[in-house]
Amino acid sequence: MLSIALRPTVGRKARADIRLYYSAELKEVTVNGARLTAKDEDEIVSSLFRLAVSGGGSASVAVGADDLEVEAAANSAVVVSGEAKYLSIRATERSKVDTRQLDAVSVEAEAVTGGEIRVSASERLVANARNASTIYYAGHPSIIKNRTSRSSVGSGVISIDL
Repeated sequence: MLSIALRPTVGRKARADIRLYYSAELKEVTVNGARLTAKDEDEIVSSLFRLAVSGGGSASVAVGADDLEVEAAANSAVVVSGEAKYLSIRATERSKVDTRQLDAVSVEAEAVTGGEIRVSASERLVANARNASTIYYAGHPSIIKNRTSRSSVGSGVISIDL
């Protein structure tokens, strides 16, 4: 496990540009209150990959995975492109996750407490939006399971296909 912490100086934000090189299959990245950017040419390739962003952090990554899990919490923002067979997304506490540029076959999405998810699913979508949260989806999945309760005021699952 690699942990990087910066101490801000008085009157300035701490900033560092860090480039990581790895030879083993990367399984998990956790970002808390920081920004992660991985360009398309730096695509993260893994059979099983988990990305967790919290504390107002942000991440923009390209991923090629069989199974991908994305979590965003505490006013964070995540953008993921690439491809995944199976995608699981959870956005909570006013966080936003955009995976419209990710080709996913089967998607499970949960947005809670002001969370917002934008996703594309080709075959299957299981969606649950609660407590003023929204899930927008593109694609034409043949299986759509909307688990949003009618009593969940201000929440919804909305198709954005034209």
